Amino acid sequence: MSAAILTLNAGSTSLKATLRTAERDDRVLFAAEAERANDVWTLQTGDRREQVDGEIDRAAIKVLERASAAHSAIDTLAVAHRIVHGADSYVHPCVLDHHAVERLRSFARFAPQHQGPALGLIEAVRSVLPEAINIGCFDTAFHETIPALHHMLPLPERLRALGYRRYGFHGLSFQSIATQLAATRPDLRKVVVAHLGGGSSLCALHGGKSIATTMGLTALDGVPMTTRSGSLDPGVVLDLVRRSGVETIEAMLYGKSGLAALSNRRISSRSARRSHRKPSGRLLRPCVRSCGTVTGRSPAIRFGLLPRGSKS
Repeated sequence: MSAAILTLNAGSTSLKATLRTAERDDRVLFAAEAERANDVWTLQTGDRREQVDGEIDRAAIKVLERASAAHSAIDTLAVAHRIVHGADSYVHPCVLDHHAVERLRSFARFAPQHQGPALGLIEAVRSVLPEAINIGCFDTAFHETIPALHHMLPLPERLRALGYRRYGFHGLSFQSIATQLAATRPDLRKVVVAHLGGGSSLCALHGGKSIATTMGLTALDGVPMTTRSGSLDPGVVLDLVRRSGVETIEAMLYGKSGLAALSNRRISSRSARRSHRKPSGRLLRPCVRSCGTVTGRSPAIRFGLLPRGSKS
């Protein structure tokens, strides 16, 4: 029986799955994507489309069942999960046992659109693939190389001791870009890379290592995104909270701001991708300038556009 590894990438309204051989040839055996709209998931596997009601775990179970049916002679040894927030507790991939899952669940308030759905997949996997090992791979881990001066927040020390600092996200994407640049453009030692999708951020790389990024404690920081606000004057947030309350403003900043608010219309995944192909200089220039200051000179810029349907 051939061995394989399954990767799962859970977003707020999306799920991507890939089954690969565990041997050196690293062949893709199965791939599926699912998107949610109005509490209904549309699952795409090749030319086959199907709708699934419920939460992301229902969509994940359907994906796992399809993969098992298509490759019944495959032994899935491990399932690798993209976990958005590992804080400073998880800087390397780790086995997702009960203790790790509960610890990671405590970070959900910093990534409310991503952390919960990703952790919810683990039980779904266990119900279909009870013998497979679940491994967590963390977006925040790539940014552990950022110098302390740049990940420190100007807050009282007692709060910094509780973990309030800049972490950065999209680390798995940036790591992939850094690896590709090292292979194709080793002359680019200092470069700013941009991850552009439903969630977007920039990262300054020096020798393939992260030294600055536009996101901070949460995935709400940085450049304006499809529906997320990006960086705001803290006084604006305080005033809005006084007027409307925390839950209302949280929902607005995550779901009704960003490019959708600037254009005064609903932004689809497709239109967001089109707008990111011609990124607004007015919106990105301050972030590029900031990253350039950290790299010490005007850096090269590389953009990473996500495939259709990606929300991150």
